[in-house]
Amino acid sequence: MLLRRLFTGGVLFGLASLVSAANFSGSGLVNATPVGQRALGGCGTTVLTQSTSQSIVAGSISCNNGTGHTDNSYFRAFSLGAFPGGFDVCALQFGVEQAAGAGGSQPVTVNIYASTGAAFPGGTRSLVGTVNATVTNQALTILEVPVTAAVPAGAELVAEVFTPDGQAAGNLFFIGSNSAGQSGPGYIQAAGCGVASPTNLSAIGFPNMHIVMNVLGTPTVAGSGNLTITPTAINFGDQNVGTTSAAQTVTLGNDGTVALDVTALTAASGAFARFGGSCGNTLPITLAAGATCTLDYTFAPAATGAANQTLTVTANTTGSGTIALSGNGTQGVLAIAPAVVDFGSVLIGTTSAAQAVTLSNTGTGSLDVTALTAAAAPFARSGGTCSASTPFALAAGASCTLLYTYAPTAGPGSSQFMTVTTNGVGGTFSLTGTALAPSVPVPALSVLGLALLVLLLTGVAFWSRRHA
Repeated sequence: MLLRRLFTGGVLFGLASLVSAANFSGSGLVNATPVGQRALGGCGTTVLTQSTSQSIVAGSISCNNGTGHTDNSYFRAFSLGAFPGGFDVCALQFGVEQAAGAGGSQPVTVNIYASTGAAFPGGTRSLVGTVNATVTNQALTILEVPVTAAVPAGAELVAEVFTPDGQAAGNLFFIGSNSAGQSGPGYIQAAGCGVASPTNLSAIGFPNMHIVMNVLGTPTVAGSGNLTITPTAINFGDQNVGTTSAAQTVTLGNDGTVALDVTALTAASGAFARFGGSCGNTLPITLAAGATCTLDYTFAPAATGAANQTLTVTANTTGSGTIALSGNGTQGVLAIAPAVVDFGSVLIGTTSAAQAVTLSNTGTGSLDVTALTAAAAPFARSGGTCSASTPFALAAGASCTLLYTYAPTAGPGSSQFMTVTTNGVGGTFSLTGTALAPSVPVPALSVLGLALLVLLLTGVAFWSRRHA
């Protein structure tokens, strides 16, 4: 594979390793009027750049096979010697010679590193900010991508634009550059063309490819902020499945001497949710010295049992920490005994003794009885320990009784189906009884009638002895 450069009058000496069908080559684009987006909003107070010109001209290369690029990373490294307190990044601007995505756009990733130990590309790089962006098809432009990062004092700031392998998708991307002056070198990494680590473009034969890359941000003010988190743990306790707890509040504060930025905050998920609070929903969250803001969280379990989540709060200063959220999902369970209340046989016109139905909560959470079928004649509710009206609550393990009577007015008997509705799973029971008709009374004999009956019986007995 030949390494080719498309600068005027240039044919590169040397060969790249025969790693794949890809090689370093240019876009073939000729200089023309810029086409596509030029999203330069600007942020922060300071621009870090190593370019004397912001013009984008034809002449960049990438590792590609002619129809799509392999993984390519483009770097610039910035000394922060002029900023002893560090640097807070808010955006990266980079040139685009040509972005030609088969679908009209393609992905890129912007990474910000803090490099320590030795000058880049040596030393140890720590990723302090990253963002994925979509680049629409365009040419000869400069694109601005917001990215939040805090590079601490004493570190070197390294910016990377990474274009993932676009061969299968048919994506071609060429970083924007020019051949004007620069105060530091640009670097490329493309394993597909044998460059496995960040390498000075001059070292692989492209000394005039000066990448246009600008870091926007604000120098960190001397002094320090200190993030405080109060409380660091919230236990929502028991909460019924399908319900949502009241919001509980975490306060973020800065008891340092200068402002700080909360640059990352784990999102609440699962049974936990961010409900609001004065901190807002946009990162970074800036806290002036002495300032506070609040984060409100709720707990809404979808299943019984313990739930836990740890949220990490990251700031560009000391005091970063965690918030531990916990809670227990509970569920009330209704039990009814007996399932059938049989009053037996009761005389019409009389009222039975009261019989009890017991409602129990055998679950782990509270249970609300929201509705109960009203007894209809000849049945009647006559009392009990349950509330006389709904709704009423049964704590876990608690029970109460319903008393009913049966007063039939006609035969042959009656039954009623009763429904107990709860905020969980309800239940049913039934009332039944048999109406018993009273016996026909025997008329009482008067004194005279009784005497005549005695005389009659005596006469019959006398007649029977004489004719025996």
